[in-house]
Amino acid sequence: MSGGDEEHKLDIAWFQQALFTTGILAGMSFTALVLVLQAKSDFVPMSWGSSGNLYFLVLVCLLGSTSCSFVFASIMMTYLASGNVPEGTKFKAYDHYTYALYEFGFLALLFAIPLLFLPFDWVATAIVAGIEVVLFIFYHRLPDI
Repeated sequence: MSGGDEEHKLDIAWFQQALFTTGILAGMSFTALVLVLQAKSDFVPMSWGSSGNLYFLVLVCLLGSTSCSFVFASIMMTYLASGNVPEGTKFKAYDHYTYALYEFGFLALLFAIPLLFLPFDWVATAIVAGIEVVLFIFYHRLPDI
């Protein structure tokens, strides 16, 4: 077995694990989107005036794009995790597109979670955003395995 085949198998193993995580995050973001759409009056702060409507639209667009990003990433991960990348295509091309969709969804979800708290409590929003920034910094300082 050559080094390339071994690396390919490690990538497949990573996508098998990431597929489960992506499914959970897609479900979370879609559930949050449904919650926001069902409880519109709670997520449109009347004291904000027209900014409240803008906040609601931004939140819905952000949660919708997060959910779509995770769904598309999970569809592409299904091909990668099973090792059934279509013939004539490069594995790395699928790998990069899938990782980009996953990363966009993850970053958008990190941005959306504090926004969900914003109409209810400014302090909670600041605390959650601060914790996310600290965790994000620690995550990107981890060495690659």
